[in-house]
Amino acid sequence: MVMKGDNEVADNEGWYKNQTIETHEECILRVKDVVRDLKELHKTAAAPDQTVLIISHGGFLRYLMCILTGQHGLLPEARFHAMNNSITIVDTETK
Repeated sequence: MVMKGDNEVADNEGWYKNQTIETHEECILRVKDVVRDLKELHKTAAAPDQTVLIISHGGFLRYLMCILTGQHGLLPEARFHAMNNSITIVDTETK
């Protein structure tokens, strides 16, 4: 279960429970949380050069790409496009 304050925002299976449309700011915060969690997992992993697979909808992936490339102020639709059933490969270096 994922909590935001006193509200459950995702259940134990990862399903997002928000009944309203997520705002730009809310999505950026959610993506930053995921990036933070991935970095933490990477630091504690037995093999830190492991491949990470993220399965998500295009909107989340566009925001993720903006965060990973340092383009936080840009609306993701203006910069990145992820097609349905597509594969996006991102190669990063840990600093």
